[in-house]
Amino acid sequence: FFVTLINLIGNIAIFIPIGLFPALLFRNASWKRSAILGFVLSSLIEFLQYFIMRNTAVDDIILNTFGAICGYLIYLLMRKKLPIFTLLFLCQEQ
Repeated sequence: FFVTLINLIGNIAIFIPIGLFPALLFRNASWKRSAILGFVLSSLIEFLQYFIMRNTAVDDIILNTFGAICGYLIYLLMRKKLPIFTLLFLCQEQ
């Protein structure tokens, strides 16, 4: 039970920055973009694991994508509660 729980929480937690940081840095952030980025990156990792004879699983892709969406939701919460803090991270166009 604990191994499954650690796998579940770990797969979500490790992809939270994938949804959070691009949303902080770029103006055109959306939950869809975070989900796509999480899905593509996770799929790439699983694809590469196949060639090094590691275990691949579809549930990892689903949980990692959910983690990226959670990262975007954290961004929305930060933008609502700490708007000045989130503006500090925004990349300026030159």
